[in-house]
Amino acid sequence: MDKQLCSRKSIRLQEYDYAQPGVYFITISCYKTSNIFGAIVDEEVQLNDFGKMAQRSWQAIPEHFPAVSLDSFIVMPNHVHGILHINEREVRVHMPSAAQDAPDQEASQTRVGARHASPLHKPKGAPKGSIGVIIGSYKSSVTRAINQLRGNAAPIWQRNYYERVVRNEEELNALRNYVTYNFLKPLTYRNR
Repeated sequence: MDKQLCSRKSIRLQEYDYAQPGVYFITISCYKTSNIFGAIVDEEVQLNDFGKMAQRSWQAIPEHFPAVSLDSFIVMPNHVHGILHINEREVRVHMPSAAQDAPDQEASQTRVGARHASPLHKPKGAPKGSIGVIIGSYKSSVTRAINQLRGNAAPIWQRNYYERVVRNEEELNALRNYVTYNFLKPLTYRNR
């Protein structure tokens, strides 16, 4: 197989830290843009049981990621839009007393490895609490719940997700408006 076909170019900002405090607009699409979560009936989103699971899982994100607060979101028949705020994290530092930190003779001779230095290898994967980890956890939770309910392991989501770093209040308000009213565009989100 052609190597170019297999490699995927990241749509993420190269040097941006997606774990830092900020506001993020997220879109996650269903596998093959199928209407897995419900339908639009009389200009209203009608969620089925799968859509309600996706909605409950989104609302539970702050329970699993305490630094995250939710803003506007909507579960559509074939995708989810949401705005997440990653807030400042409380940093807890344990400072042992001098007596606790003083190694005894035997322990100091058997201790191996760096205690206070940076690791030699950079950890792979998204940083803890980053948008990638949050969305991965959400997608996994919804997939597990739906597949358990329907009794098979079929895909729920497309492979990636779209994210936009919200840069100011005007943009945030425009995105809130989009999340709230975008389902009224019948040509874009018609039932298939």
